[in-house]
Amino acid sequence: MAIDALFGMLPWEEADYGMTAKSSSTAPKYTAPALEKGLDIIEFLAGYSEPRNTKEIAQGLNRSRSEIFRMICVLERRGYLEKAPNGDTYEITDKLFSLRRKRSFAEQIAEIALAKMESFCQATGLSCHLSLRTGNEIIVILRVEHPENLNVSVPIGHRRRLIDSPSGCCILAYSDPSVLEAAIEGNRSSLAKKDIAALEQRLAQIRKVGYAVVEDSFAVGVSGISAPIVNQVTGRCDLALTTTILQKVSDPSTDLKHVAGELARTAREVSQEHYV
Repeated sequence: MAIDALFGMLPWEEADYGMTAKSSSTAPKYTAPALEKGLDIIEFLAGYSEPRNTKEIAQGLNRSRSEIFRMICVLERRGYLEKAPNGDTYEITDKLFSLRRKRSFAEQIAEIALAKMESFCQATGLSCHLSLRTGNEIIVILRVEHPENLNVSVPIGHRRRLIDSPSGCCILAYSDPSVLEAAIEGNRSSLAKKDIAALEQRLAQIRKVGYAVVEDSFAVGVSGISAPIVNQVTGRCDLALTTTILQKVSDPSTDLKHVAGELARTAREVSQEHYV
């Protein structure tokens, strides 16, 4: 089996590609002043239990308020800072902590899912991948390919809107209603009322049968099948297994329902082993 994982090749942990500064008494070989300014702001606020205003932040960093104003706005927009209730001061959020927890969670679930995914590939002759919800998108974090058969491959790190993918729809079908609301609101400009109604019908069907089968909108003869990995305690979902079927001329009779059943069974096994 060919296996690939998103967290298996992080350049700052696994290898030096010549893009990092070496420790020495000389100045760093590479600098990123804007990034360093943003990190300085985060680290400064992390040192205080109470929020600080822009004047205090500027003084603490020995910079002018104009130097840090736009950086603070960006950090707030990206969710790393938030305004205190008084509206005049800022404090750091738990976003960095949440990102670290999400990665640890992804590593744990992938370790469990790997053997199950390999068994699915052997039984069906198909490849499959594991997707994780991040915001209003899914990202592919693990992939197992069948070594002998011709299959459609989805690259590690591939992102797609929740509402556009079978894995995303599976996740939405079992997510908190606020997640669906955010996904719709985040794509409001491209969604008509009929699109939202169709999406809600699709999610209801997924909850009824336990999986999603979607014909690819970009290529003829390609179908995506996804099954949710549902939290056994909360009934919610942030992960889904997906396989992509290429309808072959030599074998046009692929039983999508059978494959969907096998994938759903695999997803349940992962869920039962992880959420105990």
